[in-house]
Amino acid sequence: MTETLQPTPPTDPVTTPDGEPSLPSSDAERALVEVSRLLVSKNGADLQQVLACLANAFHADHAYFTLVSADIQGPVADGDVAVARVPSSLLGTVVQWSRDGAAPSDIAAEQAHATAAAMSDGSRAPCLLDGETGHQTVAIPLLAEDDEFVGYLGFETPVGRPLLSDAHQRLLSVLGDILGAHLSRLAAEESRELTHERWQRLVDRHPDSIVVMADGILTYANAAAAHLFGAPDATSLLGMGFRDVLSAADEESVAERQSEQLASESPRPTEHTVIRLDGDERVVESVSVPFPGVDGAIQTVLRDVTERKESEVRYRTFVETISEGVWRVDLARSVRRDVGPEAMAEHVLAHGHLAELNPAMSRMFWGESTPLGEPIRDLMRGAGHALFHALAVSGYRLHNYEMIVRPPSGAPRHVSVNAVGQFDRDQLTSVWGSCTDITDRVAMERSMVDALEEQQERIGRDLHDSVGQLLTGIRMLSESFAARLTDPDAALAAHRVASYASEALDRVRAICRGLVPPHLYSEGVASALAELVDHVDSLSATRCTYRHAAGVDLREPEVGIQFYRIAQEAISNALRHAQASNVWTFFGEDDGDLVMEIEDDGVGFDLGAARDRSLGLSSMRRRAHIAGAMLAIETRPGSGTTVRVSIARPTARPHLAIGDADDLV
Repeated sequence: MTETLQPTPPTDPVTTPDGEPSLPSSDAERALVEVSRLLVSKNGADLQQVLACLANAFHADHAYFTLVSADIQGPVADGDVAVARVPSSLLGTVVQWSRDGAAPSDIAAEQAHATAAAMSDGSRAPCLLDGETGHQTVAIPLLAEDDEFVGYLGFETPVGRPLLSDAHQRLLSVLGDILGAHLSRLAAEESRELTHERWQRLVDRHPDSIVVMADGILTYANAAAAHLFGAPDATSLLGMGFRDVLSAADEESVAERQSEQLASESPRPTEHTVIRLDGDERVVESVSVPFPGVDGAIQTVLRDVTERKESEVRYRTFVETISEGVWRVDLARSVRRDVGPEAMAEHVLAHGHLAELNPAMSRMFWGESTPLGEPIRDLMRGAGHALFHALAVSGYRLHNYEMIVRPPSGAPRHVSVNAVGQFDRDQLTSVWGSCTDITDRVAMERSMVDALEEQQERIGRDLHDSVGQLLTGIRMLSESFAARLTDPDAALAAHRVASYASEALDRVRAICRGLVPPHLYSEGVASALAELVDHVDSLSATRCTYRHAAGVDLREPEVGIQFYRIAQEAISNALRHAQASNVWTFFGEDDGDLVMEIEDDGVGFDLGAARDRSLGLSSMRRRAHIAGAMLAIETRPGSGTTVRVSIARPTARPHLAIGDADDLV
């Protein structure tokens, strides 16, 4: 059976001459001294010897000692009993001792393996297991300081022999403290050794160079550090001073920044140069932190960034000298990739700022000024929305997007833009881009178009002045000849010749109208558009109307011809492809710009699909670029199409900011 023993009442303690209580000189006192000596031994305590010493003090025949085990720490710790720290190697250890060397009785063995059950309810009272062998076995809980549970101590003595005397209780009280402190020290040493072993495994194979210094001397270096400093192995570096690998010019600054790192909770890397054993120099980033567990020791991690720095220098030299503009826009707030082109463009304008640009980009857009850090909305104005909208539509890989730049001083410039979005976990954080000045190419194209238009004008004049007059003469002569003929058949033949000549003359006039816009050079774009619309309206079933703002005209032939050709293409597309019932043409003014709009009520089309494969759209874009105008096309299937071309009035053009020459929405 199992019962709880009540300890015998304590006897009056023996006092010292000063009146202080003291432990009687007894077996218990000698056992306490011996156990203390064993537990503080530098060679480590032999628990078998500790148990033998205690068994002798208790006059026991058999004894056992059970330490806290892993499977009972949970239920004990969850109750009112705190568990002492025990090394993992000693968890659940059971030590047994017998006076005559024989095995303990079955009762003692049973008690030794049943302590987990006794502890599961948090019991701290002595437990007695009595049997029919003439022996009694008592299991005594050992408590360290602050009532931390250490384990159970068990003794087997003949039935009737008194246990737990006053001296024994004092012995157990002090024993618990000593044993708990001993086990905690072992646990701390084991944890420290395990931590050091893990740290060693980590840093030995770490790709970054790691060194440990004490009093400025290297006491540890990993293989990466040996490679960084050009040493044959890590041990070759031990005993060196860290300043031995620094240049004299860097010593003071590195020491100052190292002190700042040691005092900071979140140290930032510092960049400096180290000198290898072969005299070569390497650029590194280093971070120093206190080395745990060793007073005054410092752990420094060094990362070799020489190649990166050299690449940055090469990149910077290249970027600074090329004629192509390079720029980067950073966002103060990132934005999801899937917000849509319209919202994306507005977000970039609202939260983007110019973070990088090279001299070519600065000269191309802003003259000699360098507006780093300024909001992109203020820098790009109206063209920014179209640019970033096109970037989102392209899947953040924009190629050859053309726009017109008008710097504060100088003539407008045509540029071709390439841009790419940078993402972090599907969030747009920045936009990198490049700009190529294509003004000379556009000027060459313009010269070629002007030459072609001039050639067409000359051919038209020649047809009109020579062939047209000849056909007019043939018609008049044939009609006169027919009037003098008396033979009806001959007169009819002469009338047919006159009719053929008149028909040929009409066709020549139609050809001249296509080659040379009527009234364009003499009367301006407004009059040429009016005749174009009237002519188309008279020849087609589609209703074509023209509206013109009074007093507004464009009399620059090289620009006007491009407006006229765009109108021809837009009206032709409406008649041939849109199945439109009405086509409306407007020429006037809007917010200081000259504007031409051609709108139809046709079936519309997919602009994205047609952008690259439609020669008509490409032709209109190219002509708008040549004229220095902005082109916008609005359409979608089933909604009709609107083509809008706008350009600043000639007197206002030198003062415009950045403008877009190809805004297909």
